[in-house]
Amino acid sequence: TTTTTTTTTITTTSSIRSNCLPDVAIAVDASGSVGAEDFHGIISFIQNLISELPVGQDLIRIANVMFHTKPKPQFNFTYPTNKRDIIDAFGQFPYPSNGGTAIGAALNYLTDDLFANTEKRDGHDQIVLLITDGKSQEADGFVENAAARLQEVVDEIIVVGITSSVDTQQLEAIATNPE
Repeated sequence: TTTTTTTTTITTTSSIRSNCLPDVAIAVDASGSVGAEDFHGIISFIQNLISELPVGQDLIRIANVMFHTKPKPQFNFTYPTNKRDIIDAFGQFPYPSNGGTAIGAALNYLTDDLFANTEKRDGHDQIVLLITDGKSQEADGFVENAAARLQEVVDEIIVVGITSSVDTQQLEAIATNPE
């Protein structure tokens, strides 16, 4: 059996300050269309990324939400507190293998719950890394409204689309400063 994976990345021009240690919320699409192989590839990518960053409570802080038909918060910026525990936590995420893609609900969770309940650290940007395999099954207006609300709260939204079924226009509407 041969599996082909296509990766599409929406690049952005960044407004992130080069000397800051941001809070990074990673939103991972765990909908049924992602598939177990791509889901585990996403998790491996995130673990490798985190292993290369200066992560810790006084450094870059990481939070995570997985989403499919609804957001499934995994951890916030205060727990776990060190790089090894964060990498291990990502490694323990099971792939649910069902559910639709609700990007707008995930964006609303980030705005209304995660960032609303996180005091912004002085001199630290707040960034969202959204990784998804396609198009939200919610109404376009709902997703665009959720994206606009989140863009008002955070400094940067970086969107990574995986597979050939991504809706590039929708992902560009979510990302800050898409090119």
